[in-house]
Amino acid sequence: MRLSPRPLRASSLAVLGLLALATPLFAAESLLVKNALLITMKPGEGDPFIGYMSVGADGRIAAIAPGEPPATLKADRILDAGGKFVAPGFVSSHSHLADSPLRGIGHNQELNDWGRTRQQFLQYTTADDIYWFVFHGALDYLRSGITTAYDFEAGGTVQLRVPSGQVTPPPIIKAGPFSEAQIRGKADAGLRFVPSIALPAVGTDDEIVERFDKVYRWAKEKYADNPLFIKMGISGQLGRAPSKQTAFLEARIMKAY
Repeated sequence: MRLSPRPLRASSLAVLGLLALATPLFAAESLLVKNALLITMKPGEGDPFIGYMSVGADGRIAAIAPGEPPATLKADRILDAGGKFVAPGFVSSHSHLADSPLRGIGHNQELNDWGRTRQQFLQYTTADDIYWFVFHGALDYLRSGITTAYDFEAGGTVQLRVPSGQVTPPPIIKAGPFSEAQIRGKADAGLRFVPSIALPAVGTDDEIVERFDKVYRWAKEKYADNPLFIKMGISGQLGRAPSKQTAFLEARIMKAY
């Protein structure tokens, strides 16, 4: 679902005021939003209404009601929404946040050609570059009212080019914590997310699983108690490598984790 850019940007200020409370970039404080056009999505409450919403210092909504807030309701910060709408955040179920700086690259190409075009740029990135690419994309999502994303992460590989007719060698995995950097980028921006971990076809199945396990354990240790980190997924490769080996490898990982 998409909204036209103008009203989305105009209304996102009230939404982002709430998001800031849940991110590590801002100090925790209570918030009172008044004079807001509230779209609650609550069953039986289909019509929007002008009212107020209070949010505790823990980032959780404490009250939503029509009309003016009671005089006894206090907050560290008060935001007059000026009639702009406040609604639950949008969800992007298919994202490539590492591509955020590559807008316009390969936009007129079919899927496989687009993938090769983007890889010409991504293969030269470092893990630090990828962190900032993802951070940029996550902040742009939040600015547009998208608060949750399933993100297909970049694989952190280099694909050597060979003359036409020769067998393309397997990709080379670059040094650096690429998956970890992308997870940190989303979390630091304040986006709720499911990281979909790439499984580059480099090495044996055991080596591929070992690389995934390393990221999985790191993320579990660092983000187990972080409400922004929802679950972890894997980026399936059957579309590009439709083999029994690929299918069994992905099933093995899903069953194990």
